[in-house]
Amino acid sequence: MRNLIVLRVRQVLPFVLVASVGSNIGAQDQKIRTLQHQRVPIESRLEPGDQIVEMDFWADVVHPDNGTETREEVIARMTRQTDVIATVRITQVTPFLVEDGSWIRTRVTGTAESILKGPAERKFEAQFDGGEMVIKGVRVRAESYPILRPGSRYLIFVQGGGGTPWILDAFSIDNGKIVGRPEWARAKSLPENPFGGRSVQQTISEVKKAMSRRN
Repeated sequence: MRNLIVLRVRQVLPFVLVASVGSNIGAQDQKIRTLQHQRVPIESRLEPGDQIVEMDFWADVVHPDNGTETREEVIARMTRQTDVIATVRITQVTPFLVEDGSWIRTRVTGTAESILKGPAERKFEAQFDGGEMVIKGVRVRAESYPILRPGSRYLIFVQGGGGTPWILDAFSIDNGKIVGRPEWARAKSLPENPFGGRSVQQTISEVKKAMSRRN
């Protein structure tokens, strides 16, 4: 079972999950142009007639292969690789330009309702690499990313690499259930959800059990 997204940031895991706004609805009726990342402002690379521009940082991304892990092993690995685990109600999802305007990242803020690992801080803020924003009237999508919606609740795993909190993985919560992964933009395939069909309390119990085995 593999992880979702590959990180480009030094001193961080070679993968991360993250969040943004927008969807692929109606994209099939619009012109899509694909660009490879360059250290040049995105705005200067847009052309007349562009409707949707999709950007990739690598020509070919190879996801880490973790072999045939059991569900318990997946959960144990996720708890080892994260500094914060919490159920969070999202209040805002904000894409922003970085690297001299050549790339997009997304900031996610909200309220931590239950903290399983990390500081007892109710204010939640983290980010992920990639996302979607409109530049000069053109919808630009960078990499593949989950669509996290303000007002919704998620179980979020965060790694604090290099002082920046990065979202490693996130699972949507509905009616007391971990119902699966959020909708993803540009996703070709998603790993199996290790919490599928389990209640929030069952999931919390499993995460705490995995953490206790390390002590």
